[in-house]
Amino acid sequence: HNPVTRESLGLLVEEQRTNLRLRSEEFDNASWIKPLTTITVNATTSPSGTLTADKFIGTNALGGHFVYSNAAQASGIYTASIYARAAERQEMAIFFDTNIARRTQYFNLSAGSLGSNTGGITGSITSVGNGWYRCSITLNAAESIVNTAYALAQSGSIDFIGDNTSGILIWGAQLELGAFPTSYIPTVGAAVTRNADDVLITGSNFTSIGGSPNTGTLFSQGIFPFTYNNGNPSPYFGIDNNSVTNELLTRTTIAHSSFAGNAVINSTGLASIVGTAVGSIGAGQLGSMALGYSTGNSRTAANGTLGTLSNTAFSGGGFDTARIGSSISYPRINYMNGTIKRVMYWNTRLADNILQSLTQ
Repeated sequence: HNPVTRESLGLLVEEQRTNLRLRSEEFDNASWIKPLTTITVNATTSPSGTLTADKFIGTNALGGHFVYSNAAQASGIYTASIYARAAERQEMAIFFDTNIARRTQYFNLSAGSLGSNTGGITGSITSVGNGWYRCSITLNAAESIVNTAYALAQSGSIDFIGDNTSGILIWGAQLELGAFPTSYIPTVGAAVTRNADDVLITGSNFTSIGGSPNTGTLFSQGIFPFTYNNGNPSPYFGIDNNSVTNELLTRTTIAHSSFAGNAVINSTGLASIVGTAVGSIGAGQLGSMALGYSTGNSRTAANGTLGTLSNTAFSGGGFDTARIGSSISYPRINYMNGTIKRVMYWNTRLADNILQSLTQ
C-alpha cells in the first residue's frame, strides 16, 4: 500500500530472491559484529507492526559505530538494505567493503533523502510510513564483497564520538543477489529463499473468459518501482501458449532510459513490436497500457497516447495461459518486480479511441 495515502497498490509480483543476511532482526546476536556499538533489543514497533525493532547506539569513543557481517560474497550485482528510523540521531550509512575499496552511501533519516556516496554504488531511500525508511545500496561491479555494514553517521562521516545514548532504530536487514531490493525476507539461522510469484490463469479458468486466437484487447495498470529490472522489460499482462513462440504482452521497453507501453508477438520465436512504444511510464509511477490486436490491425496505447497503427500479421492462436506480472519471453520467464493494480481482457478488438481513453 501507499505509506502516505494507505491506498492499495495492487498485487505484488516478484522474481525469486534469497536473503543472505542471517539473523535479520536480531542485531544483538553474536553473528553481528558491533564495534563501538550497543544494541537495545525490541525497543519499538517495527514496520511489520511487531515489537521487534532494535535501537542502534554509538558508544562514547571515537571511530566507526557499525553493525556488520563479514560473510564474503563473490563478484556480482548485490543489494543491501535495512529499515531505519531517526531517533536522537538522523544520519546513517550503508557500505560494502570490497576487494577493491569501501563503497559507502549516506542517508538522512530526518529528511528522507540520500546523502553523498563514494562511487561505485547506487543508493535508494523509500518511506514505508511512521517515520520508517527502507535504505538500500546496490553494487553493480566486478568486485567481491568482504563484508556489508550498517553504520551511524554524523555530518556526513562514519567516524565520530558517540555518547552511549544517542542512536537510530533499525529492523529487517537484507542482502540479495540483484540490482534492486525486493520485499523483505526474514531470516534466523540460515539464508531464506522466497519463491517467484507466478500468477497464472490456465485451463477452464482461461477458456471461460472467451479468449480468441486472432482478435482481442488487453489492458493493464501497475507500478514498477525501479528503473533497472535485471536488464529486462517489466511485463504487466499477457497471454501465451506456454511457449516463447506465441505471446501477446503489455510491458515496458527493454531500454530503461525511457519507459513505454508496447506489445510483443513472438510468432517466429523473435520479438517483433506491434505498433510503437508509446507514453512515458516512469519508475514508481502508475502506468496504464492497452493492446488491441487483430490480424493486420493492431495498436497500442499507454497513458492516453496512441501508438502507430501496425499492419503486422501474426500467426497467433492456441493461447491457453494468461500471465499477470510475468512473461515467458526475453529469453526466460521474466517478472515485473512491481505491483499490478488492474488487468482486463476483451475478446474483441476495441476501437482506437477506447484504447486511448482506457489508458488516460
